[in-house]
Amino acid sequence: MVENISYSGGQEITSLAQNRQPLSYSLTISTFYMPGLADLQAELPKIDTPAPANKENPLSTFSDTTTASK
Repeated sequence: MVENISYSGGQEITSLAQNRQPLSYSLTISTFYMPGLADLQAELPKIDTPAPANKENPLSTFSDTTTASK
C-alpha cells in the first residue's frame, strides 16, 4: 500500500541560462504478507488498470544545448 508520495524540484526554469536542479522524491509504502491466508487468494479484488498513455514529464525541462566553438 502506498502511504505517501512527495517530490520537490528546483525553481521554474525560465531561461536557457539557468541550471537544472535535481528532483528529490520520497515514496513510503507498507507491505503485508500472511502465508496462512493463501486459500483466500481467489477472493482478492480484481484491479483493471489502463495501459500507459505515453504522457510526458509534467516538470518542464529544456533540451540540452551545445555551443559552437569559433
